[in-house]
Amino acid sequence: MDLAGDKGCDEVAAKKLVEGLEDLNQDSNIPRLGALKEITRECFADNVAKMAEDALDSGSPANNPVVPNIGEISTLYQSAY
Repeated sequence: MDLAGDKGCDEVAAKKLVEGLEDLNQDSNIPRLGALKEITRECFADNVAKMAEDALDSGSPANNPVVPNIGEISTLYQSAY
């Protein structure tokens, strides 16, 4: 999938990646977490810290070119809702 091509800056490429992933989720019928009635914002927010800790403990974030800290992981989770 070539979303950004070889031209343009990283900022444009990142935006196109997000748009492409949103389109893929929609095409695959994958809802945003906020659309699920079973997961309230309050319940989700109450569990973000634990999910971020679990992500770091899993070791998976260490496989990224830039290793996120717990605050960055929490922010990522919150933006997913």
